[in-house]
Amino acid sequence: MYCPKCGKLNKEEAKFCTFCGEKLFPEKIKLTKKTGIVGLIIFGFVLLLILNPFGHNSVKNSPSATVKNFYEALEKGEYSKVKGYVSSQVLLQEPLTIEDFNKMREEMMSLGGIKKIEITKENIEGETAEVCYSLNYRNYGNGETDSNCFYLIKEGGVWKIVE
Repeated sequence: MYCPKCGKLNKEEAKFCTFCGEKLFPEKIKLTKKTGIVGLIIFGFVLLLILNPFGHNSVKNSPSATVKNFYEALEKGEYSKVKGYVSSQVLLQEPLTIEDFNKMREEMMSLGGIKKIEITKENIEGETAEVCYSLNYRNYGNGETDSNCFYLIKEGGVWKIVE
């Protein structure tokens, strides 16, 4: 049996790889050397996509995405998600109460909810960023928008709103 981690051949009855110590599942997975290598290549590719700072994942963890996700969660009424986009430092100084959250959401919904979020500027400098945006609400007439900027910091590798 080939090890799914290192790809080396072990005895068929082995429960752990004698080379790397990985647990083997002979009753569940029968890997040949060919499928073991293909599996490692696929695993490596997926890992590269996840960890690559210039790949698709970096878009999901960008300052602009954080701002968009913040407003989308607010509109959906997802209190814990909204709090998750705000820096823990800010929440320690000014906790976001459910009453404050409901007030912000109520104001947004009185304007018909968000029709469009447009990022007008994203300036990243190391672990800080400034994102300017405009919100177009469904009940705004004549194409009017509400524009503002957020400042963000990287906290634990994730962009968080500080103001």
